[in-house]
Amino acid sequence: MDGLPQGFSTLESFLAKVDQAPDVEMLQEARRLLVDRRKVIGLAALRLKRGLSQAELAKAIGTSQPRLSSWERGTEKPGYDSLRRIKDELQVTFDELMEALDA
Repeated sequence: MDGLPQGFSTLESFLAKVDQAPDVEMLQEARRLLVDRRKVIGLAALRLKRGLSQAELAKAIGTSQPRLSSWERGTEKPGYDSLRRIKDELQVTFDELMEALDA
């Protein structure tokens, strides 16, 4: 299957291996694959494409994981300073970030 690391024929087999012996690189790759295979959209997709967990991104931008989760679900919107920090951490433009938040 396209995009899977060598030695894995399905996303499920790769994720099972990650669960058994997770390392940082495998976790990051699993997150990136989820975006493509599970049709993740919005801020979560931008985050996963960078291989980050919610907790990792939240820490990097100086917020909490529950707050980031609420932004990803669309129940809250981040303020300007948070938008700037997210944009910088995810290495996207403001337009890309705003489009993701509207998805």
